[in-house]
Parts: sequence; C-alpha cells; structure tokens
Amino acid sequence: MRAASGTEDTLEKDQPSKRFGKIFLGRQALEKEKEAAAAEMEVKANAGPDEKETARIRFEIAEKKLEIFWREHDNTDAWKTDRMWKDVANDLRARPWERDADGLFETTESDKKSFLLLVNMAELDRLNKIGGHELGDDGLCLAKKRIEEAVQEVLSSQPKYKDESRLAEAYDIYRYSGNDFAVNLRDVDESLAEEINQRINRELVEISELKPGAEPVELTCNYVSRAEGLDLLNDLEVEPESVGRSSQKTLIEAMLEKVQTLNDVGKVLMRTRRITRKLLEAKEGTENEAKELYDRFLKKSLGDVFKIDPQTDLLDFDGFKALIVEKGGLADNPSVEWKRFVTERALESAFASLKGRRALGHKIELDLARMVARDFLQKDEQFGRELTGESEPVSMAGFTAPEATRGRVFLFGLEEKFKEAKGQAPAEDLEKARLDLQAVSLNLEQAKRDLRTGLFDRAVFFETMEAALERGEPLTAVALDMAFLKYFDKEGGPTTGDLAIAKGVELLDKVAAEFSREGVKVEAYRIGGDEFAFTIIGGDNATAQKIVRNLRERTDSSGRVPAGAGARESYKPEKITFNFGTMSVMDVESFKAELQQAGITLAQDGARETMNEVAGYLLKLADKELEIQKSVDRLQMFVNRIIEEKQGRGTSSSEALKAYSDKAIFGAAGKLKLAEWADRLDKTDNVEVELGKIKGESLEFVLQQLDAQNIQVGRFELHFERKLEDAVRLRYFESRINELENEIFDLQSRLIKEKESRANLENALAAAEEERKAIVNLREGIRS
Repeated sequence: MRAASGTEDTLEKDQPSKRFGKIFLGRQALEKEKEAAAAEMEVKANAGPDEKETARIRFEIAEKKLEIFWREHDNTDAWKTDRMWKDVANDLRARPWERDADGLFETTESDKKSFLLLVNMAELDRLNKIGGHELGDDGLCLAKKRIEEAVQEVLSSQPKYKDESRLAEAYDIYRYSGNDFAVNLRDVDESLAEEINQRINRELVEISELKPGAEPVELTCNYVSRAEGLDLLNDLEVEPESVGRSSQKTLIEAMLEKVQTLNDVGKVLMRTRRITRKLLEAKEGTENEAKELYDRFLKKSLGDVFKIDPQTDLLDFDGFKALIVEKGGLADNPSVEWKRFVTERALESAFASLKGRRALGHKIELDLARMVARDFLQKDEQFGRELTGESEPVSMAGFTAPEATRGRVFLFGLEEKFKEAKGQAPAEDLEKARLDLQAVSLNLEQAKRDLRTGLFDRAVFFETMEAALERGEPLTAVALDMAFLKYFDKEGGPTTGDLAIAKGVELLDKVAAEFSREGVKVEAYRIGGDEFAFTIIGGDNATAQKIVRNLRERTDSSGRVPAGAGARESYKPEKITFNFGTMSVMDVESFKAELQQAGITLAQDGARETMNEVAGYLLKLADKELEIQKSVDRLQMFVNRIIEEKQGRGTSSSEALKAYSDKAIFGAAGKLKLAEWADRLDKTDNVEVELGKIKGESLEFVLQQLDAQNIQVGRFELHFERKLEDAVRLRYFESRINELENEIFDLQSRLIKEKESRANLENALAAAEEERKAIVNLREGIRS
C-alpha cells in the first residue's frame, strides 16, 4: 500500500536523496555491533561510573544505528519500496517535461542511460516449506547479495566506476515486493545494463550454503529504459492529463508494468525449463522427483498456464508431461512448435496478469471514489468557499517572514549541540561516546523528517496511523496540498516558491501545536512536493472540521506571498491556500466492514500488514475527497475573480492561475462552465441568489466530470494495456531474434569445423532459422 501511494503526481523538488545504504554497515554487522555492545554492558556492570556509562551509551548508539537502518531498509539490506518511488521521482525531476510541436516528449541522453531492472527469486514457497520462513528470508538475503555482486562486478569493470562514490551513485537496489527486487541504474550505457541483465539471469542462488543438500533457485531478470517508457508515453493517442493523470506518473507506471510483464513471461519460461530438465534427467519410470516438484511447487502456476480449456482444473503432472511429449519438448533439440507454444502461453499468461492488475487497481479507485462522493454529499459542512469575493486590495499587508517549525528548531538545536561538542575534541572514552551518541541521534532525527521543513516525513505519517489503529484510538487523516505551488515556483521564481512553502508549513505547524491538547494529538507531515498531511488522534469529525477551519482562517489572514528574486513580470502576489480531504476511523473493524461493503477486500495477513493497508486506504479516501474539494474550491475561486473584475477590484493573475488549474477545473469543460456562469452573473439582477445557485451547481458539475473522467480512464486503460502488450512483444521478439542469430552463427561455425554429427547440426540450424523467420514476421506485424 505504501508503494502504490508513493507515486506522486508532484515530483519532489528540494532535498537531495539521502543515500545511507552504501555508507552505513549492513544489517548483520549492525546487529553484531549491538550484541557486542550488550555484552560489553554486562562486563562493565560492576565497573566505575564512567566505564559503565560509556558502555550504556555505546549500546544506545548501536540501537539507534539499527533504527536508522530499519527506517528505510528491509531484512535483505535492500531499500524499502517507498524509497524506490522517491528515488525514481527525484531522477525524473531534472528532465524537461514540455512537449514539442508534434505533442511528443524529447528523449534525452539521460533517458537512454536510465534503467529499471526487476529481479524475481524463484521458488520462495519451496524454501519456506523445506526450511521455514527463516530459510526463505535467508534465501532472499542471499539473492540480494548475488544481485548486488553482479551489478558491482559489471560496473566496476569500467574505468568510470572504479571510484567507489561513482559506483554507489550509479545504482540502488530495492525490495519491490515479496520475492521481487528492483535495481535503479543511472548514467549507465545500455550495453552494461544488458550485461548485468544477462549476468543476473545466469546466477543461481546456492541454497546449499544455507541448508546442505537443498537445490539452488534461479533468478529471472528483465530491464526497461526510461527512453522505452517515453516511447510508450509518446505512442499513446490520449495524453494522460486529459484523464486526470500526470505524464510523469504514467511514465513510471509504463516502465514498471512493462518490466513486470516481461518478468512474468520470463518466470513461465524459467519454470518450464526447470521441469523439462527434471524430466530429461529422469530415467523411464523414475520421475518421482520431477512429479513432486511439479505437484508441490509448479502446478499452481504452470498447470494454469498450460491447461487446454480455461474452464477446466489445473493441468496435472501426467497431462503436462503428455503435452511436452506431444509438442516435441523432450527431444534433444526441442521442436520449434514446442518453443512457439510455450512462448505464446507465457505471453498470454503475462498479459492476463497485466489486465488483472490494472482492472483491480481501477476497480478499487472507482469504489473509493463512490464512497467519498456519497460521504461528501452527506457531510454537515460543505468545504467549498463562500462566494463573497476578496474584499481587500492586492498588497502584502499581513505577510510576515516565515518562522521555523518546531521540528526545524529541534533539528537546528541538535546540529548546534553536535558542532559545539565536536569542536571541543573530546579525549576521554566517555566524552567520545557522548559525541558519537549526539551524531547518531542527529542522523536518526534527520532520517525521520523532511530536512527542508522540519516536518515528519511520509514514513512517520504511516507509522503514526498504524500505531493509532493498533491501539484502537480514533484517527483522522487529513490530506493537504498547497494550491498553486507551481505558480509561486514558476511565475514567482524558486525564491518565491521556497517562501510559500516555508510560510505554508509554519501555518500547518502552528495549527498542529494549537490543537494538540489532552485527549487529542495533532501532527503535520510533508508527504512530498506540495503534498502535506495531518494526523488527528482522538477527537471526532467535529475536531477535524475545527482544525481545517482554523487552517483556513490562518491562511486568509497571512497575507500574500511577495515576489522573490527571479520573479517574472506575470507574477502577482497570491495568498497561500490549502486543498484538503478528511477521512476518519473511529474503530478499525467498522472501517474494514465499510470497505468490504464497497467491494474492497483487504489483501494482507497479519496485524501489522493489515494496519498498513487500512492506513493506506484511509489516505486514499482522504485524497479522493481532496480531489473533489479542490475542484469545487478552484471553480468557486474563479467565479469570485469574475465578480471582483466586474467591480474593478480584481487582480490580473486570473488567466495565469487558470493555466495552473487545468486539471482541477477539467480543462475546456471547466472554462466553458465558468464562461456560462460569468454570463449569468452579468445578466442577473440578484447576484447573491445567482451565486447560491452556482455554488450548488459547482459541486454537481465536479461530480459529473469525475464520473465522465472515470469512463475515459477505463478507455485509457484499455489503450494503455494494448500499447504495453505490443511493447512487451517487441522487446521479447528482439531479444529472441538476437539469441537465435547468435545460435545460428555458432551452429554454422561448428558445421564448418565438425564432420561428424553433421546431420544433427544441420537440423538444429534449420530449426533455429525457421524460428527466427517466424519471430521476425511477428515483429514486423506489430511494427506495421
């Protein structure tokens, strides 16, 4: 759930990515350090006060180091999935996002040298069954180690990566899900990405290192370049923005879906090769090992892929073996028919999985949208602004320099204390230990926060929600985004954008401080870019409404953000405003029942996983309400501006603001509706009555547009899936053609050198050439 909600439409624009992974020690080393520190505490239990205190501090340091590690890593030493979304978004920040005259995105050199690899470790269920989950976890750790070794050995063979810092910046490895890892390659030539891909596909994870006699497991790897993702994006007939999506998010989805689908094909081919090898190795009547492997671990996947009739049960071992024999798959040189049959079934299975993933995601989004639309209409207080117009003239009156948040003050205090202590150059062991504790405490606090604002980050946001849910406390999530941050940033220049963020987070922090009292705990977070959030623990729906109202009062009285250095002439000072959506859970079981009633079933097992999923849906629902409220507010704001301009009180920034509101007001449809309302206001004798009608119509219009957009999204999904399927087929065909051409060259060379077994070589050569010709025809069919 964290992963899915991490794909943000607004890309992070500020703090650099913190790369602790290759600097800090790995998990096992840190755990040993903690064990050693605990043992030292026991030894020093009866020592003098200074020695005893030094040992205690060293143990606390070891604990904090592990906490820092666990904040962003999992038990394989890979980064957690959340980190992948953040890194990929950061990597996209620098590239241009303007379309050319033909409506296409330009492919840069950086795009051609940026790759995502997806690596699957096979047979995790087998490891869990033969050695328990401990063996499965250890197998995953070993797989991550093999992946990293392959990446490092290929890259370090090149002069530019001999420098360790360059090597560290070139890649990151993430635990993508279950038994899947992702590798993010930056500024790497495609030849090296291909070499890494081939190297990982040849790797065997030797489980016998962990459990003597256990068979190794294979790795399946595929990769996609950012350039390929852009090709797919450019090939879409409908721009993502027209269905309420961003091109950046769609690019990330396209890359991940393509590489996931390629890997799904690869997994079927790998499993088929594995069982075929077992059958070839077995003598007649001694196929028990192959049968056990199939029945226990492969039937669920291969039995479904290769069954003749989709309505029948899974294909059993005897049926699968008969199919291989029938298609010529058990010959020394498997027939072209068998290879083609396996490939077709693998592609069909992968495309079915793709459709299933996309359909489920779309269904959940629709179900959540219906829940929110229903609740939004039932709320006591509608969140749209009153259409009374702005009364004060444009000025910076009321705007004061932003104050640092409590979190930023706290971080600054830790930094200053550490600098002061470090400057004293401690000589005694106890003083050194205290200095080290200050350093690691600072690192831990930095790992929890957005360094620029001092607010807690997304991970702490989820941890806070999950902990409240586990304790059974009433919880409200408030999703917030800062309106017009792009306007402040682009028209006002980066300095103005920075000033707007600083002022905005000051207001959020003050609201959180004011409403945190006995029985209620409020905390503000920066999720990323212009996205923020509150958690409200305790209280009820009325508490959330008071908090939102207080935030609005503060933003209304905070003045307009003045232009900073580099502002364009088009910049006109505007107030800071926040769009928001709220969702409350009074008790977990009722919320789960409400989700189930809406057609959404929780997928995770286990208390912690369930709370994470519940927290994820809580945020999604708040985001959906934000989407409605943002559109209503934005439309009503522009109606306000129409009145102001007619009364001679308006600013000249309306058109500029509309350019940054296209998505919120539904593009041309919203502009037409605004023009219609403007005409009505111009002709009416009673503006107040007409405004009341328009206010009601604005919500109706937004809900209608969202419904229409959902229909468009369904069509977009079908088109998107079709383009993905074509891209996967082309990639697979290209890869297979290259393999066959190498095989043909090798066979031709052997024919020249060898006189014996000529007939067998000629048959193999003819089969390879026939398969190549067939695949070339398939490739050209897609291209045409």
